[in-house]
Amino acid sequence: MITLFAHVARGQNETYLQPFSSLLAINPSFAGYNKNTNFAAGNQYYYLNENQAYNLFYTTYDKYSEKLKGGIGVWLQYGITGHNNISTTELGFAYSGFERKFSGGRIIFSANTALLFATKQWFAYTLDKLLLSKTDPPSLPGKKFTQYYLIKPGLGFLCEINSISFGLSGNVPFHFNLTHEGEEGYQKPLKTPVNLSFYLSKKVGGNRRGLKSSPFEALPELIVFYNQEFVLSRASLKITHTEHSFGFFVQNDFTNNIHCLGGTLGYRYNNTTVNLNTGIGVPGISDEIGVTCELSLNVLIPPVHYSKIKPWVPKRK
Repeated sequence: MITLFAHVARGQNETYLQPFSSLLAINPSFAGYNKNTNFAAGNQYYYLNENQAYNLFYTTYDKYSEKLKGGIGVWLQYGITGHNNISTTELGFAYSGFERKFSGGRIIFSANTALLFATKQWFAYTLDKLLLSKTDPPSLPGKKFTQYYLIKPGLGFLCEINSISFGLSGNVPFHFNLTHEGEEGYQKPLKTPVNLSFYLSKKVGGNRRGLKSSPFEALPELIVFYNQEFVLSRASLKITHTEHSFGFFVQNDFTNNIHCLGGTLGYRYNNTTVNLNTGIGVPGISDEIGVTCELSLNVLIPPVHYSKIKPWVPKRK
């Protein structure tokens, strides 16, 4: 599978991180994909230096609804931006449907929306309350606990032609301050940005049209993450065989000039998969010896076609 992903966002209002192990987080058009039920949870950590680090916990769930004739998805993300003591909590919903079939393929459309709420980290806020006097300056981002929130409506599509899949999704985040101009921590909203993600893949080996064509499945992948304040890319190769998977990746943070080389290990038991991706900055070509790490749990439950009269007969399309 070859994957290309781009994302445009505002660095001061996001956590700098994007889940790599959840297709729903990449493109909401994957909600209920192939009528499967999917659950994913993970934690992603990116350490640049002693003054700058980011952490993101995420969980996603999606399934296909016969009544709605499409997929529904929900996600929850909790992120921490270490250098300015900001915590972000995002809750999102997606609907994927309006499927249109054509010769050799199909296209699926989706609509989604999310609410992101940003606050001062509770630990820093509590320490300020306990240790600082009224005349002492508070720690970043200021005295107030609540900072801002974003409303992010979006649209997307996913197209399949034979063994090739590609898609585009995007949202427009509307910024609303919870602090007032002149207060510490106040963030002046910039022009409304657009968040975009582009996805491209091609199956190599493994299952094809329900048949096992090879015991191995190779997944070359390229991800590009673009923000108004930084540019990040990841190129990887993952090979899956029965219960085990392994691979390697190269991640380039062009803005901070940190280039990480890392590996991937995974284990699958029935429908459950655990993956670990970790890498470290290469000395000599990186300004900082950064560290990137993502641990994820994925559960995929395929649809069950069952007939009480003829239980051995597959469901008709």
